[in-house]
Amino acid sequence: MAEIDLWSVALTGALVSFGVGVALAVAACLSWVVTDAVSPGQPGPSLMWGLTLLAVTVLVETVLGTAVATMIACFYNLAAPHTGGVHFTLRRQDARRPGLVRLRAALERDRWSSRLPVRLGVRRRPTT
Repeated sequence: MAEIDLWSVALTGALVSFGVGVALAVAACLSWVVTDAVSPGQPGPSLMWGLTLLAVTVLVETVLGTAVATMIACFYNLAAPHTGGVHFTLRRQDARRPGLVRLRAALERDRWSSRLPVRLGVRRRPTT
């Protein structure tokens, strides 16, 4: 992956953050119901106050999650031209096991040694 599309990352980050917010909302509502069932006579904050706080929390979490995901993708796009990105290789290790996804660093030894003299401004002598 030499470059990541920022719009795709922003959209995916927003959807994932919103999904986490919905899970947070369900957990908060369930805990509110259980608390009311366990101690019905105890005074506490109103349900409207809790729902308002929950809505603000989910909104802030979604915006911040989207912004952080997009910022990380932007930093990756800035660093990828200098490091070569990340390469994924699908390889079958042996016949008994299914194909495995193997993550391989983009700067392999032979690629690095062939790029280094060019980046440093050193000319290589032609091999005979």
